[in-house]
Amino acid sequence: MIVHCRDAAQAAIEMLRDRPDAKGVMHCWSGTPDETRSFLDLGFYISFSGIVTFKNAIEVQESAKLVPDDRLLIETDCPFLSPVPKRKERRNQPANVIHVAAQLAQLRNVSVETIAAHTTANARQLFGLPEIA
Repeated sequence: MIVHCRDAAQAAIEMLRDRPDAKGVMHCWSGTPDETRSFLDLGFYISFSGIVTFKNAIEVQESAKLVPDDRLLIETDCPFLSPVPKRKERRNQPANVIHVAAQLAQLRNVSVETIAAHTTANARQLFGLPEIA
């Protein structure tokens, strides 16, 4: 299940609690740390977009620090939400995901390569993607 939840976290949490078999990802996450913990407790992955690079996205950045390595994902949300430093570009693109990874690496005090390894493995696990030879 891919859930885009904006200003409706509590309702989504209540709905998903009634479906203990539901698993998936909180897409383009922009919630608070408490909301993040609730979705993690439900078994969901958390995916961060360019929002995490915005200077006023303090709660999103705090959320990014607490997601376990094995539940972290990144995305572009193309064509929207271009990350800093590409914010002025009207159309986001997949190549910009490196800026999301770099921000997560800085927030989590790890390398971009570490973020890439974790998020790639997590995407494979969640979506049943094969290893690339």
